[in-house]
Amino acid sequence: MSNVFISYRREDTAPYAGRLCDRLSTLFGRDNVFMDVQDIQPGQDFAQTIADTIAKCHVLVAVIGPRWLESLKQRAQREDFVEDEIAEALRRNMTVIPVLVNNAKMPEPGEIPEKLQPLSRHQAVEIRDSRFDDDFAQLANVLRTVPGLVMSGTSATAAVAESSAAWRKWILLAIPIVIGLVLYVTLRPHPIDLNGTWKAEMQKAGQPKYRIRLDLVVGDGAIHGTVDYPTGKGVIENGALTGRKLTFETTHTPQFESTPAKISYTGEAVDDSIHLTSVDSNGVATGVAQRVTGSQP
Repeated sequence: MSNVFISYRREDTAPYAGRLCDRLSTLFGRDNVFMDVQDIQPGQDFAQTIADTIAKCHVLVAVIGPRWLESLKQRAQREDFVEDEIAEALRRNMTVIPVLVNNAKMPEPGEIPEKLQPLSRHQAVEIRDSRFDDDFAQLANVLRTVPGLVMSGTSATAAVAESSAAWRKWILLAIPIVIGLVLYVTLRPHPIDLNGTWKAEMQKAGQPKYRIRLDLVVGDGAIHGTVDYPTGKGVIENGALTGRKLTFETTHTPQFESTPAKISYTGEAVDDSIHLTSVDSNGVATGVAQRVTGSQP
């Protein structure tokens, strides 16, 4: 008794149909998969044999290639066995599964004869050359749900073994991923909270040190606040925090000066400190800022 009928056009999808036939025969048994080229004997009436065979089947796999619709239209005025196969299966309310190959698309209802239009409402399975094994596994899973369609004993055992092997494969693949995630969470640098007050001693080459005070407010990658210099206070502008790297600028007019001083900063949060580098018109200064706690002046 044939359980699976493969409908295809020889000029368009024969290689795919043959490959599917081999795989389905392994899964359900050679006697339970019908493919006209191999199974119709010399002297038999082609159309009658197909009709009789479809009557015994549980499911029809309609292999649709890129020229399937074009061929259908070309045969509109003459006998088309592919059209008859699918129409007969639809008439019998069989399970019909469109299988799209070679980048084919499902035909729209208005593009096909009325007796085939229900086909457009059937969920298709795509079989791609680059993912044939995975795509066939999806088709096999759909076929396993068809009532009355039974896997052969050897293929059922093979399916269990295949499933177990697949689980082992995924477990082996998952182990390093899980270990990597654990290491990432454990060892990754934890973000430092830069909100609050910081003090730093800055120094330019060959010049005395000077102190600055930073009052920082950080949120959504932006830095706001002020910097107190010995010569006045500047508002932070264009402040940004990316990971542990920070940049910002300040502009203030020093006491007894008439020209504003623009100072650009880059920095990096390291442990509980901020390593700073500032640049202004008089040179480059470096220093390390430490957080001011509640008990500190």
